[in-house]
Order: sequence, then C-alpha cells, then structure tokens
Amino acid sequence: MRRAHDDRLSDEQVSSGRAIASALATEIAVLLMAKVDPAFEADGILHGGILEHSGAVAQIVARIEEHRLCRLAAGADIRNQVEALVTSADAGLAASAEAFLVANARRTDAMGMPVLPVAELPPELRGWLVWDIAARLRNAYDAVDRGGIDFELSRAAHLVIAEMQDIRTVAGFAVLLAARLDGQGLLTDDMLLSALAEDVGPLFAAGLARRADVRPDTVWTAILDRTLVEFTCLADAAGLSPSVAARLSSLVATLNGMVTAQPPEISPDVRADVLRAWRTDPALTAALDRIARAIPPA
Repeated sequence: MRRAHDDRLSDEQVSSGRAIASALATEIAVLLMAKVDPAFEADGILHGGILEHSGAVAQIVARIEEHRLCRLAAGADIRNQVEALVTSADAGLAASAEAFLVANARRTDAMGMPVLPVAELPPELRGWLVWDIAARLRNAYDAVDRGGIDFELSRAAHLVIAEMQDIRTVAGFAVLLAARLDGQGLLTDDMLLSALAEDVGPLFAAGLARRADVRPDTVWTAILDRTLVEFTCLADAAGLSPSVAARLSSLVATLNGMVTAQPPEISPDVRADVLRAWRTDPALTAALDRIARAIPPA
C-alpha cells in the first residue's frame, strides 16, 4: 500500500488499511451469502483482492488519513457544535444533522477505529469489489453442484449491487447539511474546526468545499499535497481567517510529516490556475453528479 505521491505508509497505517480492507471483504461476503447460504462462514475471505485495486487502496488511504487528521484536531477547544445541531429549533437543520451523524457513525467501529462501509464507495468500485468477493466465495464454497452455486452467487451479486444503489451516502448527507448551514450563516470557521474535532470529516470536507466552490474530494487531495500549495489555495478560496488557516495548515503539515507548516508564497496566477483545474476536471464533475443524486429532497 502506498500513500499519495508514492510515499510509503507507516506500519500503523498499513495495519489500519488491512483491517479496513478485511472488514470491507467480510461485509460484502456476508451480504452475498445472506442470499445464498446464511450459515456459511465468511471469515476466511480476509481482504480478498481489495488491496490489489488501486482505486480501493486510494479510498482506504483517504479514510485512514481523514481519521488521523481528526485525531490531530481532537484537542481543539471548539467542540460539539455539530452534535448540538440535532437540537436546533430549525426542524430541517436538526433532521439533516441527525441523518448525517447516523450515517457517519457507520464509519467507525466499536473500538473507535476507521471503517469504510462498502455502500460509501463509488459505484464502479463497489461493483468490482462485489464481483471479486463473489468469485472468491465460489472458490471457497464446497459445493457438489458447481453450476448451481455459480448461478446463486451471480444472482446475489446483482441483487447486492442493485440494493446499494438506493443507499444514501454519508457524503450526500454531508453536502446537504453543509448547504443548510451555509444558508443560515452557520458554516463558520469554528464549525469547520469543530467538525474535525468531533471526528466528522465528511462535513469538514463538504463545508470547506462549499465555501471554496470545489468538490469535497478535492479537499482531501489538497490536504494530502505535501507542498501545502494546494491547501493554501483552498484555504484562500474558502475565505478562512488567517488564524484558522494557519491552524489547519499546521495540522496538515503534521499529518504529512512536514518539518514546517509555513504556507508557501503563491502568486495570484497560480492560485487561479489551481482553482480552475479543480473546477473544470471532468472526473470531479462526474463525482459531483454522483453525490448530488445521493442528496435527499429538501
């Protein structure tokens, strides 16, 4: 497993990545076998071929680094602003906050470690993983009628993929909540800091992205840029105060193992070029469309 820019992960990060991949494989195996043979033990699947797929590894690494960043911010003195939203007098805001927090809770296990629910993955990656695990289950399943198990697993795979298309993702809930907060003037610097401190990274990304007018996954791309150039451009586009921008830059530098958190000097032309690239990338536009479809009606 490798991080952005081909940097190797630490032993702790690799261990977390394997645990996430194993949990993903087990989740998929359980979903499949529930439709074929509920008594089948799926524990031997391990992480399947997940760690051999670059797209899956990128998703896992992003989840690990998000969790690490939230842990670094956990000592912040601004806490529980997001959690307090569920008691808002505004019913719509309270409902959006509760839906988001419930969805976000699925991304952490009982020990407080990060997990990555399969339903949160991009559809094309999700489909690949379901078929990969189905193939591994076929090889592990002791069946006399091999043709019969092939049919049942194929049918189960199609059903699991179809059922996941209707699941609203935490990213979608985060985008909706960020929009509601922005509409009420509550998407403040303090709210963004609190989102990190409360370990609700998707809201931090969605909020910062909304303020900067970029995609939420662009936020994590900028955070994992070890030059601090992209994050500096992002902070500027989001209109963060100098003190909050410096605080976040320090967290990002620590996350990336950088010696200094001093933001680089960036010309206006370079800033404009970076933002233009973020806002015109066809892949990012397609990803934005996927998230927009996941947002429930207001």
